[in-house]
Amino acid sequence: MKCENCQINHDGFGRFCSIKCVRSFASKNDNKNEQKEAKCKCCQKDILINKRASLANSYCESCKKESNKHIHRNNRLKNKKIYVCSICSTTLKSGVNDKCESCKLEAKQSKVKVVFPYNLTCKVCGIEFHNRHKKVNTCSKECMKKYQSQVRKQAISNGLIINFGGRCQKIWYDSPVVGRICCDGNWELKFVKWCEEHSIKFNRNKIGFKYFRHDKGSESNYFPDYCLNDNIYVEIKGYETDLDRDKWNQFPFKLIVLKKKDIRNLKNINSLDDLFDIDNRNAYLGS
Repeated sequence: MKCENCQINHDGFGRFCSIKCVRSFASKNDNKNEQKEAKCKCCQKDILINKRASLANSYCESCKKESNKHIHRNNRLKNKKIYVCSICSTTLKSGVNDKCESCKLEAKQSKVKVVFPYNLTCKVCGIEFHNRHKKVNTCSKECMKKYQSQVRKQAISNGLIINFGGRCQKIWYDSPVVGRICCDGNWELKFVKWCEEHSIKFNRNKIGFKYFRHDKGSESNYFPDYCLNDNIYVEIKGYETDLDRDKWNQFPFKLIVLKKKDIRNLKNINSLDDLFDIDNRNAYLGS
């Protein structure tokens, strides 16, 4: 028998010699571009559609464009969020505000202005102002900062606050002589223990001494670390600067400056005179 696709004789009983010939013969005879007659679903016009297409979705070109527009519009309406005023339930353009403009105006007009009952005067600038609280000393933030700095300076001058400075760790020590005292680092703690061993009276300095700052051209206060008997003051210093030398040279009383080497050699010093006469290099005599 001859194969209907390749026209070659074969010993089989079918129309084709192999499966390849079956598939190639089917693809040759299957014309995808064949069309059939149908009617438009909207306007009932006679149109031609693909042979494989179904008659249920048959539209002409003009009706197809209009149907696509309606589909896109319906999808937009489905996904679009609708914003409503929380008071009068009118539609809003966006969801930024919960109220429309008319409701906002009514809400502003309905608000009652708060009347502050207390008439006060600022302790810095002397301006009269009103406040809801009775215990208010200043009228603004700027005046409040100035008032706080004034109160702090008065407390330091009266000895109520210790002016802590430096970068060392603060160590609280219970001294049997003075009581509970705050030491600014381990060096000050060693000095306090040395004073206790040699029965030297000492105390934390709380008095500020004025001196002139050449870098700023103004006066400032200097607080030595410790005060000994007979108006002798001690400063424990790690890093010396030009500002420190200005403080020490203008200091009115006797001042002993102890540095790293001096703190290490405290074991070899047995009296206050020996401490004051450390080669006279760290001792500053007041004017």
